[in-house]
Amino acid sequence: MKVYNPVSIGRFFDRLECIFENYWDLTGVSTMAVELARKYDLLSLVEEMPSLDLEAFTSFDISLLAEKKLRVNDIYALLYYAGYLTIKKAGETSLRLGYPNREISISFTRALIKQYMEQGFGSLTDDLGEAMDRCDGDAMAAIFNRYLAMFPYHFYERKDERLFHTMMHGLFVCMKGDAYPEDAGKLGRADEVLIRGKHIYIFELKVDGSAEEALQQIKERHYADKYIHMAEEKGMEIILAGLSFSSRERCVSGFSQEEL
Repeated sequence: MKVYNPVSIGRFFDRLECIFENYWDLTGVSTMAVELARKYDLLSLVEEMPSLDLEAFTSFDISLLAEKKLRVNDIYALLYYAGYLTIKKAGETSLRLGYPNREISISFTRALIKQYMEQGFGSLTDDLGEAMDRCDGDAMAAIFNRYLAMFPYHFYERKDERLFHTMMHGLFVCMKGDAYPEDAGKLGRADEVLIRGKHIYIFELKVDGSAEEALQQIKERHYADKYIHMAEEKGMEIILAGLSFSSRERCVSGFSQEEL
């Protein structure tokens, strides 16, 4: 059974035109994500959804919040009670949590990432969307670098590939497309798939590697095969995109794309 946010539903019908908007953001509740991010490293929630044992929900003590003694499972339980997370799958002794809907996923992710940035997104997501609509690889690479430059140097102390994956997935979520990290295919997992408008972008990311190598991996492992029928049925284009990052320069060092 799905449970929908009554606040958003009420605001939707309160508008005479019944316009679909991100009403969750209008409640101001995203400030909780910001406050928690100031005290705890929540960046993993951009990509990974937690699995908690049932005890985490029954033993939660709200006084721990004021005392700044929350453990990781306490944070997840709090986000569940606050409506940021909901139950996606239930086992006998554990629960798998996830975002209730795209509206909350976008609001939470945007608030979370902005906490780590030195400035806001500004027009970045709109500019990136326009570049992707045009399949303009040079413009996309430049915008990716604008995004990476918004984070302070100490944010990059962890130079592993996972950090760049998380950052890019968060950006794609904020674009309001359908973003899928670690998208499983028959021969492996694509680092990121973004379905937006008339395009299906399949990304492979490499740190201190080459964009051409990343693009070749997409082809050799047939990451796009599962989307060919969708593209044909809906008149969409599949774009294969290899993206490489320099851990030293903390920027995009190469971008290579081609239409399938």
